[in-house]
Amino acid sequence: MGFGILFLGYIFTVFDTGTLFIDSISSVFMQGFRLLGWLLVAVGSIKLSRYIKKFSYARTAAIFIFSVSLSLTVHHILKVYFNFAIHVAVGTGLLMLYAIGYFIFHFYALCGLSDITAEVGLEKENKRSKTLFVITMLFCAVNLAAYTGISEQVSSLRYILFFIVTVLNSYHIYTCYMWICLPKDKELDDGKEAKEKKENGKNKK
Repeated sequence: MGFGILFLGYIFTVFDTGTLFIDSISSVFMQGFRLLGWLLVAVGSIKLSRYIKKFSYARTAAIFIFSVSLSLTVHHILKVYFNFAIHVAVGTGLLMLYAIGYFIFHFYALCGLSDITAEVGLEKENKRSKTLFVITMLFCAVNLAAYTGISEQVSSLRYILFFIVTVLNSYHIYTCYMWICLPKDKELDDGKEAKEKKENGKNKK
C-alpha cells in the first residue's frame, strides 16, 4: 500500500512545472495537483516509515514540502488575482525552502529504497537506487542554483532535469511497488490465499 500511494503521489509532483504558467488560471490548477501529489507522498511515506527507518525522515520532509507548497499557492493567488503587494523576497524564500525540502526528501527516500532493495535481495533495483541517488542529488544542486537567480539558462535547465528525474524516480518507485512485499501486504495476501483455499475446500465437499 505504501509504495502504491507514494508512486501515485510522486507522479502528481510533476505539476511543479505549473510555475511556468505565471499569471494564468492554469498555474493555480497545476499547483493544486502538486499539493495533492505531496499530500499522497506524505501519506505513502508515513506507511513506509513503519518498515523502512529512513522514510521517517522522508515523511517529515514530505509534510514540510506540502506546507511550503500550500504557502506558495496562497502566495500566487493573493499576488496574481487579488493584487496583494507582496515583497519578492517572500516568494523567493518560499521557493528556496521548497528546494531544500525537496533535497532532504529525496536524500532519505532514495537511501531508504536502497536499504530495502538490498535487504530483500533485489540487486538490479538496489543499483538503480544508488544511481538515481547521484542523479537526483545533482539535480538538487541545479535546483537550488536556479532559485538563487544565477541565470535564466540554469532555470531552463532546471525544468528539463526536473521532468527527467521525476520520470526516472517514478519508474523506480513503481518497480519497488511491483517487487517488494512489505509485512502488512504479505499478511493481506496470506489471508486472502487462506480464504480462497477454505472456499475451494467447501466447494469440493
